[in-house]
Amino acid sequence: MSMRRLVVLAWGNESRGDDGLGPAFLARAEALADPPGVATTFVADFQLQPEHALDLDGRDLALFVDASLTAAAPFTFRRIEAARTATFSTHGVAPGVVLAAFASTFG
Repeated sequence: MSMRRLVVLAWGNESRGDDGLGPAFLARAEALADPPGVATTFVADFQLQPEHALDLDGRDLALFVDASLTAAAPFTFRRIEAARTATFSTHGVAPGVVLAAFASTFG
């Protein structure tokens, strides 16, 4: 059985008090053992940036973790597709933008 490589990208700002889900998730997930056949890498940040595409290189699967006001409790999984969005700010990007940056960079 080959080893599957998973990257978990979680973001949020605990100091804001309303957006600390990503770091809280990672704190718990990192304490767990990987499932058999899975090698997990964890990446935490205050927000996603196009540079996070580098964290996807060589991975078989990516899990993006963030707080949501619209997700069904207690959590929701959904497939993310590569997307290019035009915004006036680079404050942070959506997961689809990271996937598009990955596709542009690594094919």
